[in-house]
Amino acid sequence: MNGPFESTQMNDYFASLSPVVQSAILHSGADIKTVSQLESIAQKMLDSHTPPRGNY
Repeated sequence: MNGPFESTQMNDYFASLSPVVQSAILHSGADIKTVSQLESIAQKMLDSHTPPRGNY
């Protein structure tokens, strides 16, 4: 298997994420068992790395 997860589907999704988000997930120590858990954590990481949009 090529990736940090037991599932090919999870590894494929993980590979589609930016390197910053991948690194954050790996360093989080989260016990991720399902694709939906991975997607949820990735979204939270993306939200935390995206500056809020203001009314400019």
